[in-house]
Amino acid sequence: MTTVKPAAKITLQFREELAAVKRHLSSDLADDLVLVTDSDFTRAQAQNALRFIEFTKKPDPDADNALINAMKSLRGIVKMADLAAMTGFAGRGYRAAFRAAFRGQLRVLTEGIIGQHSFIKMGDAA
Repeated sequence: MTTVKPAAKITLQFREELAAVKRHLSSDLADDLVLVTDSDFTRAQAQNALRFIEFTKKPDPDADNALINAMKSLRGIVKMADLAAMTGFAGRGYRAAFRAAFRGQLRVLTEGIIGQHSFIKMGDAA
């Protein structure tokens, strides 16, 4: 489980305790221990991450494959809703596009919360 601590509540004692834990952390357990606070990301980034987690709970290979096929004909910049419609899977196509954006297959060009009207184009990992 991941808990994000408000930056305002980080005390020197907490930082020292975290440093002690990090010193004794086995490399078999984790590569690193990193403190993440609410100041490390925007509300939109947090909302997008929560939606990504929700959209990955139920794999949907049919929608993902339809998205891959739709992406083959993608040229230039389009809205998420338009790409979702190209899949023929409506909301499932949108969720597939959202997952693809997080994987780097699509690049979101619109700032803020990713939605139906967000502009996208092919990503570097496509």
